[in-house]
Amino acid sequence: MFGNYFFKFTRKLSRTKRNLFTIFIFVTFDFIVFALCVFLDSGYPLFLLFFPLFLANCFYFESWSFLPPILASFSLLLVSILYYSQFFFDRIFISIFNWFIFSILFFVSGFISGKLIVYIHTLRYERKNAVIKRKKADKKKEFVNSLFTHDLRNHLQVTKGYLDLIRENPDENLLGKLEKADRSIERILNLTKNMKKINSLEQIDIEKVHANELESYLNEVLEKNREKANIEGIEIEANIEGRDVQGSALIKDVLHNLLQNSIQHADCEKITVSSKNLDDTLRITVEDDGKGIPDEEKESIFNIDFSKKLNSGGLGLYLIKEIIEMYGGKVKIKDSELGGARFDIYLKKN
Repeated sequence: MFGNYFFKFTRKLSRTKRNLFTIFIFVTFDFIVFALCVFLDSGYPLFLLFFPLFLANCFYFESWSFLPPILASFSLLLVSILYYSQFFFDRIFISIFNWFIFSILFFVSGFISGKLIVYIHTLRYERKNAVIKRKKADKKKEFVNSLFTHDLRNHLQVTKGYLDLIRENPDENLLGKLEKADRSIERILNLTKNMKKINSLEQIDIEKVHANELESYLNEVLEKNREKANIEGIEIEANIEGRDVQGSALIKDVLHNLLQNSIQHADCEKITVSSKNLDDTLRITVEDDGKGIPDEEKESIFNIDFSKKLNSGGLGLYLIKEIIEMYGGKVKIKDSELGGARFDIYLKKN
């Protein structure tokens, strides 16, 4: 309990303030030790200077400092001269030799105790962070699972509804009902794929994606989505130039989800995909001429909490943000010059 309060208090102090506190501790103990030496008429209280050494080391729990052992050595010399006075100088060589030996002990014990304090603090900090991350991960998984279950149930109900209509009226607009049931099944499959990818993000290795690989990934996704876009009467234009970036094959999922978002929800007639080589990043832009995204929703559209508002089981946009940030990149959204929404993906060059 005391250790937690001490670390919280010390963490707020600057390096200069920690040094001043250390000096104050040693000055205070110098007076106490000198008074004890005089009162007891003995030099044994000088051993008490190890205590402020260990105490002062606690101020430097992030990285060990030379200051405590230096001050301990100086305090020993000062108090010894004050207490022994002329006797110290009469036996100057022995006095200096004893002081030197104790100074070595101060440095060795200060180094060991200081490193031990740093290690303990680091271990406590890592464990605390691990617990926090695990709780956040559990909460996120619980939310994603509930979202997935909710959307899966909805799509299954839609599919069952159309199949029931076909069973009751087998000759009435059969093809249209089958197409709607098929689209609902496709969305279920997409939900399960996205769910699997979200749960496996932590196990994915970030690697170098070569320029030709990146172009291959993007062209593959474009061809895959053009067929569906043509059915919806949407034109897709692309002008892509690859670069070596940090990432993995999941870059395909990022572009696929962005294209699917425009095709299914933007109410657009045209989608453009382009890339631009910046100083230390490659920017990939996906924009459309659709209805756009309201300004009040731009900040929260990638949050997992926002996904409940999306009719298609909005794990796609959440997945985009998770993947790009895992690569050390970022994603931005703004209004497009075409009239709709514009998504900018920034990937670090490798």
